[in-house]
Amino acid sequence: MKNIGQREDQIVVVTPPMPWITLMLVLMCILGFYLSHSSGPQWLKDNAFVCEKYFQQENILEQVQYCLFPTFCQLNIIHMLANAYFIWIFGSQIELRLGNALMAVIVLVSMLTGWISLAQILGPVAFPLFVGPAFLLCALLGGYLILMPGKKANLMGAANPRYSYRIFTKETKMDPLEHFGVSPWLLVLAAVGYLGYMHWDLGHTESLFDILRPLPCLINLVIGLVITMVLIMMITQSVEANPMKALARNRYKELRALDMTHDMSVQGTALALGVPREAVEEWLGTGKHL
Repeated sequence: MKNIGQREDQIVVVTPPMPWITLMLVLMCILGFYLSHSSGPQWLKDNAFVCEKYFQQENILEQVQYCLFPTFCQLNIIHMLANAYFIWIFGSQIELRLGNALMAVIVLVSMLTGWISLAQILGPVAFPLFVGPAFLLCALLGGYLILMPGKKANLMGAANPRYSYRIFTKETKMDPLEHFGVSPWLLVLAAVGYLGYMHWDLGHTESLFDILRPLPCLINLVIGLVITMVLIMMITQSVEANPMKALARNRYKELRALDMTHDMSVQGTALALGVPREAVEEWLGTGKHL
């Protein structure tokens, strides 16, 4: 969290981090689509992930470099739009809660483990050619399952910075997009359904390309879960069955340490984590006595 808060008389400023890492990922997907669309099919073939080429790299550093760009190669505009949307939905919510630096850790680790596990499982085969951020999405999905919002998830992710950086006293303007939330499980099912359909469709059209294999996806899902849990334990220095509860208690204590009232601290925690005030009150339990 860049600035948990500061007190100036009775005004509290809560500044959750802007999701710059997630935004960069989305822009890289758009760039990958532009390059593939403007340069033709051969460019996509040259920049796709091929297990055989992975094993031909001379050292570990070259293998790591080879794993980076295929994530952002896009087959078509539908592929690009869906990838960008789900990266933003899951990534922005994770980054809002964990911050930019820890989000970068999740992204870098998951980008490498997805492609490396794919190569180790398939061996040095020449086909198919793999493109897209399916493995990265699975890791973000794992993190999202740990940091899942309450009963409703914003369809636009953390997309409204005007309401992320708020100054409040007793009255707080609420983000109008919060009225258009859906069950977070619906977003999870939509992402899984999209990845599954794309994999099935490419397999039945005899395409040279594919976007995933199920086992590496499962590995990255577990990696996303584990990394997120470990990072939360590092932040809060505690182990909780509900990670969001641990983050809420940690944020609440930081605000109380700034000599803010209980109500201010609860409201600030809710804004900082992007969750309803009622959820924070439930997680804190006896928070007023902390």
